[in-house]
Amino acid sequence: MDTKQILYSSDAAASFATGIEGWIDNKGRFFGDSEHMARYSGCTHINCAECGKPTVRYYRICRECQDKKSIERYNTKPRIKWNGKTPLYSEAHDEYFFDTESLLEYIDEHDCSIRSLRLIVCVANKFREIESDYFSDDMTDGYELPADLEDAIAALNDVIRQQPAASWSPGKYAADCDL
Repeated sequence: MDTKQILYSSDAAASFATGIEGWIDNKGRFFGDSEHMARYSGCTHINCAECGKPTVRYYRICRECQDKKSIERYNTKPRIKWNGKTPLYSEAHDEYFFDTESLLEYIDEHDCSIRSLRLIVCVANKFREIESDYFSDDMTDGYELPADLEDAIAALNDVIRQQPAASWSPGKYAADCDL
């Protein structure tokens, strides 16, 4: 393939322009008529959309307003009584608790209240079962899995269903804890 070579010193590599107008950020990037993009590119902070205080430009709202919204969302979650066995997740502290003892120890060590933890009842993440179409990319069109492979997949799925939780994730219910 014949590619034209352009040296760094060549006039074809770059040229000086005159007679153009537009917005330029503080790093020298040209944005044409887009004042907003030039200002956004050149700034480090913007005003919070909620309270107006300066916040890092990558966030629409400041940390305090994020926390307020998070508390509001938590307070509107449906609540269920914690059974004392299912793991809990602290939305406020990004911590998981797998028993009452570790929860009470954390509260004591961090001098916080159970309410301030904003606890969520977790849901189990199980191992995924194997679908019979798992091998479809390996087979030609119209080919079906051999019966012994279908039986093996069914047996494996039976074993998978009997396994305990592989991990836990925060669920949709806030936890009512009586400790």
